[in-house]
Amino acid sequence: MTVAQPFGPITLDPMIDPGADGIYILEQVMEGLMRIYEDGSIGPGLAESWEISDDQLVWSFKLREGVKFQNGDPFTADDVIFTFNRLMDPDGVASFKALYIDHIEKVEKVDDFNVKITMKAPWPAFPVFASTNHTKILNQRNVEEAGDQFGFTIMPVGTGFFKLDRWDKDDQVVLVKNEDYWQEGLPYLDGIVYKLVKDSQVAKLSITTGQVDVLQDPPVDQLPELQKNPDVKVLSAPGGAQMLIDVNLDKPPFDDVRVRKAISMAIDRQQIVDVVFYGTAEVANDFFPSWFWADNPDFEIPYDPERAKALLAEAGYGPDNPLKFTLFVYNFIPYTDIGQIVQAQLAQIGVQMDVQAFDSATAISYMNKPEKRPQMEAVLFRHIARANHYEFSGNRYSANGKLNWSGYNKGSKVQNPHAQELFDQVEPLQDFDEGDQEKARPIYDELAQIVLVDDVVQIMLVHQANVDVVRNRVQGYPSSAYDWQPYWKTWLSQK
Repeated sequence: MTVAQPFGPITLDPMIDPGADGIYILEQVMEGLMRIYEDGSIGPGLAESWEISDDQLVWSFKLREGVKFQNGDPFTADDVIFTFNRLMDPDGVASFKALYIDHIEKVEKVDDFNVKITMKAPWPAFPVFASTNHTKILNQRNVEEAGDQFGFTIMPVGTGFFKLDRWDKDDQVVLVKNEDYWQEGLPYLDGIVYKLVKDSQVAKLSITTGQVDVLQDPPVDQLPELQKNPDVKVLSAPGGAQMLIDVNLDKPPFDDVRVRKAISMAIDRQQIVDVVFYGTAEVANDFFPSWFWADNPDFEIPYDPERAKALLAEAGYGPDNPLKFTLFVYNFIPYTDIGQIVQAQLAQIGVQMDVQAFDSATAISYMNKPEKRPQMEAVLFRHIARANHYEFSGNRYSANGKLNWSGYNKGSKVQNPHAQELFDQVEPLQDFDEGDQEKARPIYDELAQIVLVDDVVQIMLVHQANVDVVRNRVQGYPSSAYDWQPYWKTWLSQK
């Protein structure tokens, strides 16, 4: 099966942010203690079972026996210990090492097939992170022999259903079936080729002519035409992607809350959904998409251009002194299209917004080193959350959040102690506990009002669905709610 990707992997080291395309690939090759299944639930992976202590601090994992890495080495507790030690090395390469250092006290081997992970405090979100790319279990010999070339010129070996055969940079990544996969009869496919197809017109031609079988993250402007093509299927699944504008809270004009409110109120989010996404997104009115348990369907971020004009006037802006700023966007669709629509909408209230596109290298620098982006007043980007309420909310807005680039309640001029108290209350609550859900809902209603409407820490726009285009011969395709598309039960028909 040939899969067209728009960007390709940044790296194939799972601990360094590999980008969405890299995650898709690594999920076929490597496994964690837990995994996210096609329906979004979290269940066993390389750990066949686990127990949690009464105080929620100690997680005891029973590992699967008889599992082998793709280089023939047996999988044991030593590999789990090595993986977490590398993940939590304060001087190591892991992109999200601080998250794990802050939460995990120690990881201990009980015997060859039992491991204990002790937390510093209860961490209800741990199953989500134990099923991400960060925590894919590594083969120690593979990593040590590769050195600093691990995941770049020397490929990782995992325990997954496919093996990495080669990575031809700027062209393709080739996977072959793992004949010794521990689940008998899987996978069905003999192999997968991930083909880099950057040009959107070439991508559309490739899927319509059958040169590729799957088009991941298709250009949204091509969906209407592809939906009419009888040879392909456009598949959509609930997504965890938030499209938003991150503003610099410490730099004019966005250090003035009146400006932030005016910009938010002047944006017609429904127009973005209709014009840019062709129904494959929904207006973001709180932190959560409509399919998620914590969403409040009655909450709305106000759209009021007249009030926006009044707020700008209060802040000292008007026809003789128009508000001017630059919105930085990734240099591809849908970011450029959203930028143009927002530019036109803000022009209606007298705002002169320039749109400046930047390349992926700059984007990566922006995301990973926010302290080096003071020149950027506002940036349009996408945040992908997984199956945890804190991932959608506190991870971006709490003082404890590892993706809190705005500095809200930590570092920036904008501080709201009450909001932080609410985040501290809601963070320990469990996603899969109905009692905790009931406790969380009113807290999140109050937080949405404070963070997104009163303080306008960031300007939420839309929640985006996961969309793929597949040829009709592709069977058993997993439309997943997250960045995990397990091709273990996918096959190609003869038609």
